[in-house]
Amino acid sequence: MKLPNRDGTFCLFFRAIKITFKLLCLIFFFISFPAKMSNRNQDSFGVKQIILPFLFAQDNGLKITASVNQSYDDNITYSANNTKSDYVSSVGINLNANRQEKLRILSLDLGLTHHLYWRYSGFDNTSFTAEGSFSQEFDKYNRINIRNSFRYADEPSSFEDEFGRTSGRYSYYRNNLSLEYSYDLTKQSLVISRVSAELYDVNRNDLSDSYLWRIGGEYDYAFSSKILTYLLYDFAYRDFSPGKDASFHLFALGTRYFFSSQLYSDTRLGLNLIDSFNNKTYTKRSLYASLTNEFDANTRASFSFSQEYTANRDTQDLFNYRQLSIILGRQITSRLRTGLSAFYGKGKYTVLNIKDTLQGAGVGLEYDLWHNWKVVCRYSYSETDSNVKNRQYQRNYASVGLSAWF
Repeated sequence: MKLPNRDGTFCLFFRAIKITFKLLCLIFFFISFPAKMSNRNQDSFGVKQIILPFLFAQDNGLKITASVNQSYDDNITYSANNTKSDYVSSVGINLNANRQEKLRILSLDLGLTHHLYWRYSGFDNTSFTAEGSFSQEFDKYNRINIRNSFRYADEPSSFEDEFGRTSGRYSYYRNNLSLEYSYDLTKQSLVISRVSAELYDVNRNDLSDSYLWRIGGEYDYAFSSKILTYLLYDFAYRDFSPGKDASFHLFALGTRYFFSSQLYSDTRLGLNLIDSFNNKTYTKRSLYASLTNEFDANTRASFSFSQEYTANRDTQDLFNYRQLSIILGRQITSRLRTGLSAFYGKGKYTVLNIKDTLQGAGVGLEYDLWHNWKVVCRYSYSETDSNVKNRQYQRNYASVGLSAWF
């Protein structure tokens, strides 16, 4: 059954606050309950035992990175009709801290970057990212993982973000909070429960903010050291403010198979029951497959394919898509590293009848100059083709940067 719409940004934030509060209540419940049931009182924890020592401890693995970057972008507007090219200078600072103990891991990563445009100073902006995670093992059966990811930016961060996106340049912020609790039933099986909430706020008058709530569970069983299977259920609810909503019930069966200790595959086949934005119901298949090869300690390659119906963050319609991605990483020497990526995606919005195709490729090089200095070079190309002309564009991006960490 659908939830009622409540228009307005205030309502969206109010609901996000309520959901976040409920998530935090769940988090503290999962944290406190196993700890109370455990006899190992020395592993009990809280704000005084974890957060404050983490912030002020000398062994928290604190790393501060400063960077400067010079880039050229031949389409800073992400459009076909109003194309602008420019040189962009960026200055950034990043703080990373990790604290690892016997039964818990806490990490924090903060990044702030200011971008200066040489020709079009009106595009000057500051982007900010914040990621935090916490893992706690209560005993050999119970564990919990909490993650939060925040991003404020003026442009997409990956090919996946570009695919199916409304063209143009506009700022947004996105926050995703997730909780995962797992319990080992036997040496071969475990159950996992998940809950997450995402808030997407976009600074564009013709687009609505959206909110995504997910809850689900999973049962894993290892037949052997080579074969792992799982049963999955996931409920997702996407709501736009102002706008409509849609809900998804996904039932899936998945397998991970190890051909060797370096080569393994992941496959998942599922059925998605959808109550869409147009008040129609659909039953659609969901498919995911990947192959990963860790050739050696210095080389890793992965290939993935997915096909399903989903609800994007900024379009109130079902998006039927297929996408393929390839990633290759190689440590060439002790100082030189390289990475290659390629992406192809094809999709169609069911009611709007918008057909988008995106293809892209990127390459990066990193070279360690000294023990705490490195130079980074990157190039990427992306092209969006669509039956709606104002969604089509091409973009070339090249950059060189220098960073130092302390």
